[in-house]
Amino acid sequence: MIKPYLTKLRGLGLALLSTALLFSCNQIESFSPDDLNSNSEEMAGSFGLDPFGLGNESAFVLEEWMSCDEHCIEEDGTYFFTLTAKDYQNGETVEIRTYNTLTEIVYVFSSTTDLVSIKVGNGAIEAANVNPETGTAERRFPLDAAWEACDLVERTFEVRRTAGVGGGSGVSVSLKSSYELVGICTFSSIESDFEEVCEDDSFTITASVSSSGDFKGGKIQIKDENGNILAEADVTETNKKVTYTVDPASLGSYSFTSHYIGKGSNGYNDSSSEELTVNVIECNEDCEEDFGYEADEALSTITFTFTPTEDITGANLVFTFAQSAVVSMEGFSAVGATMQATMDLEACETYTFTANIEELRCTGTGQSTVNVWTDFKVNDESKKNEDTPNIVWACQEDE
Repeated sequence: MIKPYLTKLRGLGLALLSTALLFSCNQIESFSPDDLNSNSEEMAGSFGLDPFGLGNESAFVLEEWMSCDEHCIEEDGTYFFTLTAKDYQNGETVEIRTYNTLTEIVYVFSSTTDLVSIKVGNGAIEAANVNPETGTAERRFPLDAAWEACDLVERTFEVRRTAGVGGGSGVSVSLKSSYELVGICTFSSIESDFEEVCEDDSFTITASVSSSGDFKGGKIQIKDENGNILAEADVTETNKKVTYTVDPASLGSYSFTSHYIGKGSNGYNDSSSEELTVNVIECNEDCEEDFGYEADEALSTITFTFTPTEDITGANLVFTFAQSAVVSMEGFSAVGATMQATMDLEACETYTFTANIEELRCTGTGQSTVNVWTDFKVNDESKKNEDTPNIVWACQEDE
C-alpha cells in the first residue's frame, strides 16, 4: 500500500518570470492510494493546477510535507513518495511518483496522453509497458545492501508520448527525480525478570529489537538513566537481544532503556524503548527459629546450626559440654565446662559453629559413655529442642 502525502495548492498565484513558475502552498492534504492511479489531468485538477504548456522546459515539483527522518516504512506497506511533474507541449503532462520499499526504489509514471517509451539516464530506450488497469508504468531498481535512511537517490528519465492533436509525433521530455530514502521501522523493547527486588538479590534486564524483512546489522544496547551503555550486542540473523544482570542489587530505584543503532544495517532506522524502572527495596523476611546439629563420633566433631528470627546485638552464645571433655571452637573461649562467645546476629541468617572434641574421658567406675554436649543458650535462653537431645558418645580408653 502506498500512502501519499502531497501538498495541495489552493488559491494558486502564478507568475511568469524568466520562464520559471513560482508556486505558493497554503494547505496540506492527504490522498488515498487510488489517487496514485489517477491520470495527470485528474491530479492537476485536484491540486488546482493548470499547466501553462510552455514546452519541454516547463516543470514544477509538488513537495510533500514529510521528511526522510520523520517517517519509516514497514514490510506490509506504508510508503511515502514525492511527485515530480513536467508538461509536454500543448498542456499534456507526465508525472513520476518516487518511493522506496525495504529493498527497492520505485518510479511510477503517469501521463495525460499515452506513454510510448522510457529511457533511464544514458541507457537504452525501452517500451513504457503501461499497465492497462492503472494506466501507469513502473521502473524498479534494487537498493544498495548498505543503504541508510536519507540517502539521496537521483535519476534522470526521458519519457516519450504518442502523437496528439497538434502536438507532433513522439514528443519527449526529460525529468529528474531526487529522492531521499525513507528508512525501515524498527521497534525496541526492554523488560526485567522483576520490577521490584529485595536488596542483595539480583535481577536481569533484557533489551530486544524487531523489524521487517532481512533484518540484521547495527547494535542493540542497554543504557542507564544517565545514558551510559551497560551492555550491547551486534544484531544478526539469529540474535536481536542483549542482557544485563545486576548482582547484588543495592537499595534504590534504577531506570533502563533499550536502544537500536541502525548504522551499518541495510536501511534500518534507529529506535528506543520507553523507560523501564526497577525498584530495589529492603525486605523483612519471615522465618522460624531453628537450632540443630550433626554429630560425627568417628571424626570427633559436632556441627551446630542456629537461625534467629530477629536481629540480636551483642548476643551471648553458650555451649555446654561434659566436664571431662576437652573442646575447641573457633571464636569461642572455654569457661568451665562451656564454650562462650559474644556476637551480633541477623534475623533469618543461619550461623554454623563447629566443636572439635579433642579429649573425652570417663570419670566414674565402670562408666562407658559420656554426655558430650547438653545445652545451647542465647542470652541465657536455651535453644535446645526435641530434635536436639544430649549427645552421648563412648568414653575414650586410657592409653
